[in-house]
Amino acid sequence: YHMRYPSEPIVHFVLMSALAALEECGCIEVLKENTSGITAKKIAQRFSLNESGVSALCDFVAINAPGLLEKKSNEYIPGKLLFNPAFQNNLYFFLSYKPILSCLSQMLCRNVTYGEDIVRDAMYLQKSSSIHNASAYHAVMDSLKQLEFDTIVDIGCGRGDFLVKAYETFPDKKIMGIEIDERTVDIAAGVLSRNRALNDISIIRGDAAYPTEWVNKLGIQNASRCAIVGITIWHEFLNQQEMLPSILKRYRVCFPGSFFLMAEFNGISADDFSRFPENFKGMASFYQLVHPLSNQGVPPPVSTWQAFFKDNGVSVVGVIPTKNNMTTYIGVLTPLGLSS
Repeated sequence: YHMRYPSEPIVHFVLMSALAALEECGCIEVLKENTSGITAKKIAQRFSLNESGVSALCDFVAINAPGLLEKKSNEYIPGKLLFNPAFQNNLYFFLSYKPILSCLSQMLCRNVTYGEDIVRDAMYLQKSSSIHNASAYHAVMDSLKQLEFDTIVDIGCGRGDFLVKAYETFPDKKIMGIEIDERTVDIAAGVLSRNRALNDISIIRGDAAYPTEWVNKLGIQNASRCAIVGITIWHEFLNQQEMLPSILKRYRVCFPGSFFLMAEFNGISADDFSRFPENFKGMASFYQLVHPLSNQGVPPPVSTWQAFFKDNGVSVVGVIPTKNNMTTYIGVLTPLGLSS
């Protein structure tokens, strides 16, 4: 986005706020269901909403983003952009961190604390991740096809989208997911059920940082014959300097010799942003903004990850550039006591 008029930042903020409200109240889903058009009155009646408010929000979207919504007579017609995965990812990501964005001044003044007073919205984060990480799913799956293993363990499996793809690709392998958020585990069960994979995939509620607490629940015969998969999860442990090294040691104890596959966003420095296209800067910089605000580390560049693995017992055997400014790493968890 290149600012052409002084008012545009305000319009973009209000537009995202309007879309967020329409999404949270179910209006966008109704608009998608009625591709030939629907009135604000019918939308409001379905959810017992304020009709004038629905009309005002839809009018604002139609005026400023006709690619999302058009108005003909008194009916609103969804545009192609409303169904676009990139747009949906941006909206879901905005919604997932909206609780933080609405409390920025309170956070700066230390009146509220992330994790105690406010948290990100896990449901919308999972919706965003399932769209944004689709290219990483393909890269990881292609890498797995070249490896010998018995069990796939998806760390921080979220909604279970990767688990479904893994099951479809490797029906003869054992597929397991680890997820700490109870609400997300329930959502994942629904995703697996809709894909008829509920009885063939196991999801264990557990903390990715402590595999020692759930490794025995996997019911596997050989812990060295696993493929440990983590897609946009490991950067969350970079907020404390010694946290991730300690976690990797636990995985080397629990899964010695197993494969370790990770897909992560490539961190970008403020100077590097000057070389990126204008339409890429906004979302990428927003991605990096919200991580330190939510007690996560900012994903580092490829060279930093490679050096980190070398120092912490992960023998990297492959580095694959992946779409959406991501990289997929394939490594082996070196057993403790052996040279890494």
